[in-house]
Amino acid sequence: MCRRVETFLTAAILTILACLAWHPAYADDYPSRPVSLVVAFPAGGGVDTVGRVVAQKLSDALGQQVIVVNRPGAGSVIGTRDVARAQPDGYTLLLLVTGAGLPANPGYDMAKDFAPIGLIASVPL
Repeated sequence: MCRRVETFLTAAILTILACLAWHPAYADDYPSRPVSLVVAFPAGGGVDTVGRVVAQKLSDALGQQVIVVNRPGAGSVIGTRDVARAQPDGYTLLLLVTGAGLPANPGYDMAKDFAPIGLIASVPL
């Protein structure tokens, strides 16, 4: 009987100590700095206009500035390649259009280098 009590008390003390030593890990609030929205098309076009509307709505929703960065060229390959090489921390977003033709080796893999967030707009051509 004495051995059971001793084992129970030891387990209880270890449990209490473990609970006192445990501290939850707190993540930084996201976003804690401005977010870049890369638009791989020139300023003033339709994709840029959609990007600026989305950036304003994201800024309002996140409480942090979302900056539109136009990186046109090579049929959107230049801007897309820049984002593929960016740190995957959620602070660099890319606005893409579907149905665009790509060269054989654009320097990135759409399936591996990007995580889709969602559909923003549908515009008839």
